[in-house]
Amino acid sequence: MIRSPSLDNSPPLLSAPIAVLDAARQGMLRVVVGIPVLRHIAISRDRRVALTALAGVSMALVMASTVPLLLLLLGPVILGVPHLAADVRYLLLRRPAATPIRRGALGLIAVFIATSVVGVVVVGPTLASIEVGLGAGGILLGVAAALLLARPLRSPRLLWALPFAGLACLSLAYPRLSRAVMLHGHNIVALVLWGVLFRRSLRVAWAPLLFVALGVVWLAFGVVQPAPEQFGVDFFTAASWLVPHGAFEFAVPIVSVYAFLQAVHYGVWLGWIPQEDLKSEGTISFRMSLRGWFKDFTPLGLAAIVVASLAVIVGAGFDMVGARRVYLSVATFHGYFELAMLGFLLIAGRRRER
Repeated sequence: MIRSPSLDNSPPLLSAPIAVLDAARQGMLRVVVGIPVLRHIAISRDRRVALTALAGVSMALVMASTVPLLLLLLGPVILGVPHLAADVRYLLLRRPAATPIRRGALGLIAVFIATSVVGVVVVGPTLASIEVGLGAGGILLGVAAALLLARPLRSPRLLWALPFAGLACLSLAYPRLSRAVMLHGHNIVALVLWGVLFRRSLRVAWAPLLFVALGVVWLAFGVVQPAPEQFGVDFFTAASWLVPHGAFEFAVPIVSVYAFLQAVHYGVWLGWIPQEDLKSEGTISFRMSLRGWFKDFTPLGLAAIVVASLAVIVGAGFDMVGARRVYLSVATFHGYFELAMLGFLLIAGRRRER
């Protein structure tokens, strides 16, 4: 076994729990390498990611079929903030980019979050238009920055600027419709990012993607009918968050599909993409992983992420639905951010760079 490097610049308080986790990991690896079938899967990143993805999608489908409101309520509370941090980490901080571009993106995210925080208190169509305007502006700025950096200037990649610029303009023209589409569609964007920017080969990607598509069909046609009320929330209340124009007769399939895709979305950012981002075929220890987070966010930034996560969890202890609503309001930026970075990286031609 390879001994993990020491955890640089981390609080001593973390040393003991990280050591326990790594010891358990080492023990599990010894068991895995002793079983030929498991060893065959573990030594290949492609097979490992495919199996991880299939397992996660299967679990999400089972829960969306039985306890979809549990996914809707607990998913954002427990995994919401970490998945936002992973968004910024893998799309911006771990990508080579000019300092002005990186600072501009972080500044726009800060403005967007501040606007969303105001929106928690002051809710109205004007504020919704401002949020959509910031998101569309971010996409247009990403396209413009990519066009400035793209080489050669006659590259076919530049054609990607047209659909992304058109999407931003449509968002500005129809802000309310844009918000509804973004609410449901951003869960799919993570799958697109995984396949286009992070997946080295589509040879094994078809299996989890096909399973996701089959799961959506299964839930959309109402093959399963979970209890109409769970955890003190009924489907009509959940539908008021998710179903446009009060089409409550479609509450069960829409809520179930959204819960399923939301869980898959979290799995992509917290499981699939981190494995794809590794430079080698093997896995890394908890110690090395935490060291990487410290390096990317700095101790102060990582502390802010931990505090934000705990704030959402503690708030949920008093008001689960309210904590989820506040989180989703603040997290609105990340759908536009994912689209902006997808357009930027496709046009600028930085798909495989690290």
